[in-house]
Amino acid sequence: MKEFNQEFHELSITSQELEEIIHIDAIANIAIDFYRGVMQKKGKYLVSTLLTELGLMAIAIVLILPTTAIVLQASGTRDRDLVFPLFTISFSLIGLILLAFNLYCWQKAKQLKSLTHLLSEIEKYNRVVHSVTFVDRLNSLKSSDSQPEQNRLETFELLQTIRHSLITALNVEQLMREQTQWIASRYELLATLESDLDILMAFTARHDENDNSQLFNEALQIGLNVHKEIKKFQRDR
Repeated sequence: MKEFNQEFHELSITSQELEEIIHIDAIANIAIDFYRGVMQKKGKYLVSTLLTELGLMAIAIVLILPTTAIVLQASGTRDRDLVFPLFTISFSLIGLILLAFNLYCWQKAKQLKSLTHLLSEIEKYNRVVHSVTFVDRLNSLKSSDSQPEQNRLETFELLQTIRHSLITALNVEQLMREQTQWIASRYELLATLESDLDILMAFTARHDENDNSQLFNEALQIGLNVHKEIKKFQRDR
């Protein structure tokens, strides 16, 4: 029983796995947080974006204020006349830097929109895995009411299918984003996505009245969202 629960837990898609697949730099991560915070209105990502901008502003102040003061003094501005132009010029430059940073993040975020939506689906999937693991552990404490082995196996297979679908979608998005010439690999991955979606739909049809129907429907919805996002990404390319 414990071993099976561990397998459920291992179905989560970890941040390390994501890093190995999507190959994005720190700027892209900032842009993704920007999109999820500003466009998707997710609080923790909005906070992350604001902290990044505050950090950038602090660095800009440290670099620009002394430099501007030196330039103004070198131009012959007297110390008593220094304050107003110093702050006017410095904070104008800082404002332009922050504006340029936000515009760049916005442009970068639009390029990574499909990846951002896939990451949201992965978060949703990981929450489902966590819930299933928790419920399964509760059921393991009730010998008379424990979930039948067949149902547990089907649940595991369903989660495994949706996990595979998400990983495949990430690979498709990464191939397309890098404009790779591996056309054969791309179409092979797309065919795999179609196959996974067919499996999910068959699962849901068979278990429409099952106690786990909500789980199957939620998994199918994730699969449909992934499929829709990849199709949209193909059209945009």
